[in-house]
Amino acid sequence: MDVVIGTGSLGSAVVRQLTAQGRLVRAVNSTGEGETPEGVAVTAADICDPEEAKRILSDADTVFLCTNPERCRGARRVMDVASAVIEGAAAAGATVAYGDTVAAYGPADEPYHEEMQPTAPGRWGRARADASETLLAAHAAGRIRAVVLRTSDLYGPGVRDSPYGQPIFGRLLDGKAALVLGDPDATHAVTYVEDAARALVALAQQPVTHGEVWHAPTPTAVTPREFVELVAAAADVQPDLRRVPGWFALLAAPFSKRYRRLRELWYCYDEPHLVDDRKYVSTFGDVATPLEDGIERTVEWYRDGGRQAVVQPPPAAE
Repeated sequence: MDVVIGTGSLGSAVVRQLTAQGRLVRAVNSTGEGETPEGVAVTAADICDPEEAKRILSDADTVFLCTNPERCRGARRVMDVASAVIEGAAAAGATVAYGDTVAAYGPADEPYHEEMQPTAPGRWGRARADASETLLAAHAAGRIRAVVLRTSDLYGPGVRDSPYGQPIFGRLLDGKAALVLGDPDATHAVTYVEDAARALVALAQQPVTHGEVWHAPTPTAVTPREFVELVAAAADVQPDLRRVPGWFALLAAPFSKRYRRLRELWYCYDEPHLVDDRKYVSTFGDVATPLEDGIERTVEWYRDGGRQAVVQPPPAAE
């Protein structure tokens, strides 16, 4: 049994990947509601409770931890989830594959790579870093088997909440200007959600990768302005763009959890934001979906009214 914790964009994509493989899957979130492929149940559970985690994971072979910190009631809840999952996975003898982000690293003047220490200064990034380090420490201690995958900002079918989701795709298709955080001319890496899900599943199923941090396959980075132009071309609309400045995040933060989190991550959007994926590529091949292809599929998904995404086959490795 594969158990996927979290039914946001990454968790849902992982469920699709697993069901496409014919795996037996259970999705878990706090409400018991969510869009999943036919035959996949969504179970409501308080995964922060160690006893509840043991119950819900009792028959798990692999646990995919795809909880979005924004959905938690506080940054500390991310660690509560990680700690409870460790207890449940240890009792079941299950492997834990954690879907993390490069936000765990903090500011950097070079492309993010796996040898960097996770030193994010803000509480949300720090929560991510603490969760991944705790999981890897449990692996090193022999309590569980664990692997961590880090991504950049996600985009793709099913992705709405990302800065590269509704603020760009949805608004352009609605005839509005795309909203871009920070400097529209600072190069920024993005990760296609299906690539991230496929990578997380591959890492979970390859024991030789366990105990390590990996970066999801990520295509050549472009600026937000160039990304908007590619989306507009695919959608056959005008590439209108509106910049969201840093001072707006400061003003909005007291009233919005999203902007409280984004405020501490603003360096990601005002400076070049690059990701080194050579470790994954050298092991699994260059399987990142070309940006133009991913954008075209995402435009189709938004135009289709945001209905259930379909698993796309990976591009052939070079």
